[in-house]
Amino acid sequence: DGKKTATALVAVTAPVQHTFELDDAHRGTGKNQFSYVGSGWTHGTSTGDPYLHKTVSYSNTSGNYATLAFTGNKVELFSAKASHHGIFAVSIDNGAETLVDLYSASRQNFAMVFSSNAMTEGNHTIKIRVTGTKNPAASGTYTIIDYLKVYSESATSVPAGQTLASVNQESEAVPEPREFGQIQIYPNPIKSGGVLNINLPEANGEVIITDVSGFAHRTISVTSNELQIPLSDLPKGMYFLQYRNSDGKSMSKIMVD
Repeated sequence: DGKKTATALVAVTAPVQHTFELDDAHRGTGKNQFSYVGSGWTHGTSTGDPYLHKTVSYSNTSGNYATLAFTGNKVELFSAKASHHGIFAVSIDNGAETLVDLYSASRQNFAMVFSSNAMTEGNHTIKIRVTGTKNPAASGTYTIIDYLKVYSESATSVPAGQTLASVNQESEAVPEPREFGQIQIYPNPIKSGGVLNINLPEANGEVIITDVSGFAHRTISVTSNELQIPLSDLPKGMYFLQYRNSDGKSMSKIMVD
């Protein structure tokens, strides 16, 4: 009532979102380990097709399944699509299953085929079940597991030997991947609505463009050393471009003005 004014300065710190990758070959019954159930699973190494760390697990035996317990708030499953791959079912915490079709007339590597969307930070379990069914156009029913990407606000859950990246939405911290080749990106910064040109060291693998929250806006299978990617739907801001093949991965920052 005395016409006095009070002011206060409040500092708000956004939580740091960490991500780490769990390879299919990280097997066992503990947290962050794939537990494979059924005699139909095959675990391949040094395969001719590109997979993370050159390992892959697959089965076409109906009823086989794999589970993995993790701590986090989101999980993504990466696989490969091909003409002989089938349909599998995935569920979180024994919830409703989502059917995922891995058929593609042309092969797609490092494909993000399932995302749990946002969950409450805590302990969760993902289950991947072989259905033995397929797209009518497919020639096989194989379920393919390459790796999982787990999102968490706690860095302590990262298992030994796995890959960690941290993204703070209030900073411009860039994950530190293992570099294996030079990538040319131009123009960068790029005007909103422009076309991004990319020159790659090899004509294989995959290019993924994500925002700072980790959401993938583009996932492109690489079949040429030179790519042109329209960015007409991307708002202004900072993005990460990741190039990945069987030899490793490289990441660059993109600014859309």
